[in-house]
Amino acid sequence: MKVAFYPGSFNPWHDGHDDVLDKARKLFDKVVVLQMSNADKQPVKSDIDLNTYFKGVRNVEYIHRMDMSIIKAIGNYILGEDINSNQQYAIIRGLRNEKDFCEEQILTYWYEDLGLKMPVFHIIADRKLVHISSSAIKAANKYVEKL
Repeated sequence: MKVAFYPGSFNPWHDGHDDVLDKARKLFDKVVVLQMSNADKQPVKSDIDLNTYFKGVRNVEYIHRMDMSIIKAIGNYILGEDINSNQQYAIIRGLRNEKDFCEEQILTYWYEDLGLKMPVFHIIADRKLVHISSSAIKAANKYVEKL
């Protein structure tokens, strides 16, 4: 079975995340959406409860691990799997533009340096979604709140 981890803060979850997830679901037997904290980003209250959002979605598992590093969270997940199974693991990351690519390239090197030895697949977001980001949504919400 091919399992992909889709890590991120998803703060908040949006159509761009859905697009990358939908594409990943076509490539992997299971996608584990791994919501984690990001020290560079302030948490926001989301309109979407991801536990409910993913309940019953075929070949998607949602894990909320704000208290762990990606290395530890993925390691714990793999250790909990049946060791005799023939699992293949990967990480998926979404890209909107060349800036995202450069940031993800460095992040991939960090994964390797930290001992996370699995392939990273970069999935390009649909062109109609490239302007959408969690940061842009938060900025727009602040602007709307002031009106």
